[in-house]
Amino acid sequence: MALFKPVLSRDVMNLVFSPAAGAYFIVVVNHEWFGLAFYSAFLLMALRAELFRRLRDWPTISKMALITGPLLVASAFVVNVDVVRYWAILPGVVYTLLAVSGGVALRQSRLSASGGDS
Repeated sequence: MALFKPVLSRDVMNLVFSPAAGAYFIVVVNHEWFGLAFYSAFLLMALRAELFRRLRDWPTISKMALITGPLLVASAFVVNVDVVRYWAILPGVVYTLLAVSGGVALRQSRLSASGGDS
């Protein structure tokens, strides 16, 4: 018996969208390998949990957040600085807003009602 009922929007936020933002900030402060390992581990957990099984049915904004996650982490290598300035925070904040919108769209979609498993 599962401890928590699977909810697609919550699981995608916790295993896909949030780790991308976290990995971005980890890489920006010069912890490149740890940031990549962090993001990769969460993506592997998401794959293992089969969160992408019905990806074709996801709302467009959620798909955009999914696609821009790896781009955000890759951009962190460009922004990588010794002293983090406010401009380096901007991509992470913009992505966070996109990810929250994607999570809300998933919650309101018919996929969340079925747990994403039907």
